[in-house]
Amino acid sequence: MYNASNKNLFTSLDQLDNQLEQDNNNNIVPVGILNTDFQLLNYNLDNEQAGGLLYNEEDNEFTQISGKVPFYTLHTTVISPLKKAVEGNDVTYKLNINYLFQNQQQKIKTLSADFGDSVNEL
Repeated sequence: MYNASNKNLFTSLDQLDNQLEQDNNNNIVPVGILNTDFQLLNYNLDNEQAGGLLYNEEDNEFTQISGKVPFYTLHTTVISPLKKAVEGNDVTYKLNINYLFQNQQQKIKTLSADFGDSVNEL
């Protein structure tokens, strides 16, 4: 998402890796949350007139079809542990504002987790 935003939003992968190295605690796993809108080209490869864009192979360019939207805006929320592995029997998942990435109107209001024991954690 950092690259897709022309490096204006969020943080780079290198910056995130550096930050995670500094926060390295063996059994504490930071949780990353990406909550964002993103856009897709409204291009239909099989039938260009059904989409919102025409593709010119010679110029390698898309042009908007008059009266049709060139992009679709979608929304996603991705929540993930930010460690590949931990050792031991005790693991603590930790939410940290430094790993919350949002850029739109749909802010997260509540968050709960079920770790397979049917107990919802807040």
